[in-house]
Amino acid sequence: MLPELKQNTLEFEELGAKLERAFLSLKRKTVERGRKRKRGNANWNPKLGDKVLVKCQNQSGAARGVIDTVMHV
Repeated sequence: MLPELKQNTLEFEELGAKLERAFLSLKRKTVERGRKRKRGNANWNPKLGDKVLVKCQNQSGAARGVIDTVMHV
């Protein structure tokens, strides 16, 4: 005698539909990322003799009284 209640379609959405919606969202975000321009020079090819910045971790020698913050490489 009671009317039939329809189920909420978002709660009981089929797995295939959920996967399709997620795939479309990921694809849209991928396209948006591709539209952004890359910054900087990605094609940098150093040649022999070019100056470059070299970073290294200095080791202090406490027994010799040498501290790494004042060492020159």
